[in-house]
Amino acid sequence: AVKEFGRALGEIDRSKRRTEVFADFCEMAYCALAKPAQPHTDQRDALEAQYMQAVARYRSKDDVRRMPAMMGLAMKTIAAGGIDFMGQVAAEIGALDAGLGQFSTPYEVSRLMAEMNLGDAASIVAAKGFITLCEPAAGAGGMMLAAADTLERLNVDLSDVWMEGTELSRRTFHMLYVQV
Repeated sequence: AVKEFGRALGEIDRSKRRTEVFADFCEMAYCALAKPAQPHTDQRDALEAQYMQAVARYRSKDDVRRMPAMMGLAMKTIAAGGIDFMGQVAAEIGALDAGLGQFSTPYEVSRLMAEMNLGDAASIVAAKGFITLCEPAAGAGGMMLAAADTLERLNVDLSDVWMEGTELSRRTFHMLYVQV
């Protein structure tokens, strides 16, 4: 799915780098997902305007029309679990900025770290009624996804989990929002 997504990125507006198309995809996906969740009309309108600004960067509207299929591929793959899809795509196409401390942690490493740190999660939930997790440099959310997968495997009800992720980069925030 990551390779298929990367190929699709390469077919959109060949005058742009794949990293630029990916950034636009992430921004449009974020706007599309965030807009219905906004309780205030002015916030929904701002997201719609942001979305349309991204759309306007493409001469061919056929390029923009390809993006919902890409969104479908991403959502289907993310929903299946066991992958940091957006992080893998970003790493594969060179969209991460090492100067900003952006690196891709392989999902398997994130999962191992989650398993090592969350082994007693069920007993914490039993004692407190909930568990909180904080990811101060969330990136695309790979560690958070691995934590959720691990908690599910440990039969922890995710409604008893409060997960908070912080991300400073706009691009990776969009990836995080889409995938987590």
